[in-house]
Amino acid sequence: LAVFIINLIMGIFGITTYILRDNPISVILIFVAGVFLSVLGVHLYRNILYFIERSVFFLVDMVSVNFALYILYSLKYKWNLFTYDVYIPFSQMIAPAIWISLFWVLFFSVMGIYEIRPNRYFADYFKTLVRVVVFGTIAFVTAELFLEGKIEISVLPLMLYAIILIVSNSAFKYIAILYTRWYSNR
Repeated sequence: LAVFIINLIMGIFGITTYILRDNPISVILIFVAGVFLSVLGVHLYRNILYFIERSVFFLVDMVSVNFALYILYSLKYKWNLFTYDVYIPFSQMIAPAIWISLFWVLFFSVMGIYEIRPNRYFADYFKTLVRVVVFGTIAFVTAELFLEGKIEISVLPLMLYAIILIVSNSAFKYIAILYTRWYSNR
């Protein structure tokens, strides 16, 4: 059933990409399809029993990454906590939010966040999350320095984003762990 669902979703992505082939959004759809395959396809072969749990964790990660971005945006532009030279409307943050979400989900996947262990403790997950977010932030700064030749973002907002991401992801993931344990025990 899981393989059928993956094939169905990938078929929908393929048809949509073909229909939108002249539109720049088709590139984003291809990238999303790749992320979908890497997160679900690569990890599904290891243990199909944890499909629901991984799916919930994936959704929680997407929500927490974007929640942290929204909080940082609000602190900067709505509550004027940080100074800025140019105001960026929220509507122009959609594309960066997609790329940031994809970066973090891929990074979480590569760093083993989606590896489900039956007898895991939340404290172990929290330590792993802190390590992954710190390495991810360093990787982001290194990539920006390498690609742009300079760092465009201030250190304080970047560190604040990392802290908000850790706190929100931990809170949401704790709720998700309680939910998946309840779901598997019912």
